[in-house]
Amino acid sequence: MGGERDRLTALERGAISATIISPPGLFVAEAQGYTRLGDLSAMGMRYPELSIITRKQDLKERRDLVRRYLRAFVEAVRVMKTNREATLRVIEKYIHVGSKAEAVKTYEFFVKSTSDTLRTERDGITEFLATLEATKPGVSKRNPNEFIDESVLEDVLKGR
Repeated sequence: MGGERDRLTALERGAISATIISPPGLFVAEAQGYTRLGDLSAMGMRYPELSIITRKQDLKERRDLVRRYLRAFVEAVRVMKTNREATLRVIEKYIHVGSKAEAVKTYEFFVKSTSDTLRTERDGITEFLATLEATKPGVSKRNPNEFIDESVLEDVLKGR
């Protein structure tokens, strides 16, 4: 269906009956009268929705660039969690949420749901793999560590 805006438009036009939307689009949809049918975090699921990825080749050949990126990301999370007003200004300026109330809801969602360390929850990967089992038999038996390399992140976190 495309990006979040495309899915919301399809919902508005009646082309689809439901879709997955994350904040801030979730709050825009609710403000327009749509009903939230479910919330993965409220159901206790640890679905990996924030992923930082790179190619294995870049981990080898451009490791310092990856390290600097992760260091900046960890610092941005720290600022987000410790400087509410500055973060709200960034949300309003760059995410275009529509209202101060939606910016606050978006901020509160991400402050609560974003890990300080950016480490991947292995249980979340396990739960995700289980959702694929019907179409990819055996995938739910795979080890989540096969999909994760936090070696550079560990270096960044040690240097904090």
